[in-house]
Amino acid sequence: MRIRSDKRPNRNNDRKVLVAEESNKNWADSDSDSTSSSCSSSDSEPEEVHCLMADQTTTQDEVFYFSNCEFTREDLINALNEMIHEYRKLSQTFEEVKDENNGLKNSSVESSVRVDAQLANLWRVGL
Repeated sequence: MRIRSDKRPNRNNDRKVLVAEESNKNWADSDSDSTSSSCSSSDSEPEEVHCLMADQTTTQDEVFYFSNCEFTREDLINALNEMIHEYRKLSQTFEEVKDENNGLKNSSVESSVRVDAQLANLWRVGL
């Protein structure tokens, strides 16, 4: 199966979760192979990643076999760039929400100070 670089981001697909499942071969072992530049794999079970939707109710998932020669450098770069773009969007949204929360806290403190001042005035008038 191949990652398609022509896919347009869809609002419904914004919440993708990647779950990696390792086969019998460890990642460290694959890095130390002398034939690591080769596309062929001696494993009977290739390493795979399941791409699941976070809000998906069915068990259908898309499986990517990284040992498959169909993965080009361009595919991997495009996937990485998409992840970086998503990370930046999430970081920006996080900062906006954080700023909004700080603004709400500050307005709450200001309101509390005003209420305390009004209560103090009422006590003085009532005495």
